[in-house]
Amino acid sequence: MNKLSITVPFHSDETAFSFCSRLAAANGFSNVKDFCWSLGLNHVKITVGNPEETAKLLQFAGVDDLAGRLLTTDGLLYSVNGERLSKKSVMRSRLRYCAHCIAEDLRTEGVRREARGYGRLTWCITFIRTCPKHQTLLRVTDQNELTGSHDVVRMIATELPNMSSPTLEPVSRTNFEDFIEKAVWGRRAFHGWMDEFPLYVVGRLCELVGASLTFGKVYHVEDYSEADWLKAAQAGFDVLKSGQRSFEEFLISMHGDFWNKKTHTGGRALYGRLYERLAHETSDRAFDPIRKIMYDVTLDTLPIGPGDELFGRVTERRIHSVHSAAQEFGIHPKTLRKLLKNAKAIVGGDALTDERTLLPKEEMLALVDRIRGNLSAEQAAEHLGVSRTAFDVLVSEGHIKNSAGFDQVGMYALYRPADLDAFVAQAASHATCTFDQNAGLTSLAATVRRANCKFVELFGLLLGARLKTVAVKPGKSGFSAIMFDPKEVARLTALPSQDGMNVVDAAKELNVGSQVLRNLIDTGWIVSEWQLNSINRCPQRFIRPAVLEEFKRDYVSLFNLAKEFRINIGRLGRQLRALGNHPSITSDAVGATFYHRSLFRY
Repeated sequence: MNKLSITVPFHSDETAFSFCSRLAAANGFSNVKDFCWSLGLNHVKITVGNPEETAKLLQFAGVDDLAGRLLTTDGLLYSVNGERLSKKSVMRSRLRYCAHCIAEDLRTEGVRREARGYGRLTWCITFIRTCPKHQTLLRVTDQNELTGSHDVVRMIATELPNMSSPTLEPVSRTNFEDFIEKAVWGRRAFHGWMDEFPLYVVGRLCELVGASLTFGKVYHVEDYSEADWLKAAQAGFDVLKSGQRSFEEFLISMHGDFWNKKTHTGGRALYGRLYERLAHETSDRAFDPIRKIMYDVTLDTLPIGPGDELFGRVTERRIHSVHSAAQEFGIHPKTLRKLLKNAKAIVGGDALTDERTLLPKEEMLALVDRIRGNLSAEQAAEHLGVSRTAFDVLVSEGHIKNSAGFDQVGMYALYRPADLDAFVAQAASHATCTFDQNAGLTSLAATVRRANCKFVELFGLLLGARLKTVAVKPGKSGFSAIMFDPKEVARLTALPSQDGMNVVDAAKELNVGSQVLRNLIDTGWIVSEWQLNSINRCPQRFIRPAVLEEFKRDYVSLFNLAKEFRINIGRLGRQLRALGNHPSITSDAVGATFYHRSLFRY
């Protein structure tokens, strides 16, 4: 490939498509497309940052590498130096520029004047709004016939008359812009929580948070200037760089309208444009962690619950108001307020409305339970005299139903004491004899332990009237009064004996260590089966006798050979190697050496 006779310097902060445009101008071409066509280059691929096509351009220009200046696109996102940018955070179709920088470029000598001005990589990033060198806002060319051409030289030439117009008042470069610029060049500063997100998410969220702080919850983008957005982005950056907790506190600070006005607690009413943007204007999954934080903060602090909308239909509740609890539990709000007051649970005094008097769901439920006389799952288990695990089994098996008789979405299940007592009476009706202190009978929990069975098995035997010895102990209540014969239960629930030998016994049969046998199993030389141990009901490896006999018939360990021949094991191993007899199973593989018995005739 021949090198161009006329080239231009590839500036360290220049984009590849700007460099291509300047090469075209330096070589006398009226536009960049004709220049690329004459060299057999694909102009479109160069504009989208195709590495292979850009490398061809650099070869023509005698440039060694891109040095991090390549801005590539793949569908909806751009990539530069390991950072990801959305299309809305990159502008290449029109020229964003600093008039002072262009003026300095044009005064540079040694290059054809048309090819002196160039486009900077950072000018393409919309989060960067100022020139750090000249402390002025960047300008943007108007829509014209060159829009989308990526012909930077022609864009500059067309814009020259406008560059002489008065510049705006000087503006200070922000820390937010410095952060973005360093990240674009692969030197992203570390800020903890923010490091989890792509650069475009950080930049966009800084703008959205800052806009809420600076402009208010609801605003129109077009009503504010680039200088306004510069300040807003910095305000948002100050919040986010301090970490997730700072962002959560910002969200809570936006709940003022909820406390000061009788407004709806939906996402738009609470967070304005921030919520609209994340809920309705983008489905980008990269913002999901932000949505999750907003969802959690809202549900943890406000009475949002089933029936409300917050990034979709809400199906849970974490905070109750007097109003929402009254609706859900069918209790008059005045009764609830009296209960809260007596329990000293009202936060903020009696002046708050029912919609603004809040309590965590669990605490509100505990108060409601007292009113209705029903029991929570923990209380019901205690009432029955069983563990919470055993109670859950009774519920899952359908023996106990909650007070509503069906699953209650968004509400803890409650149980009527009368229903629980009736169930205990039904179980006690299966008693077969009077209680004898000397009969060795044990309680439900003790029987499960001693018989090594499951609660559901014992309960099935009881309700199925399969037990011959069941008694009710006087002076006890609930299931703690029902007594069983643990030996009878153990006999009825015992598992069948295993068809095989466990690892320890099988290892003794082979005259090898237990670990050697486990290694033989793991490497596939011996097949084992997992079965429940009939004693402790734990999964355990068992080996069928036929499998063990087949292995003993085909293989013998070096240790057992030495023992049979009464030869030192090391000496026997050396003799076998000298005769060309090699082990079928090596010590490195299983921890012991085995030979196939066909090698020996004895």
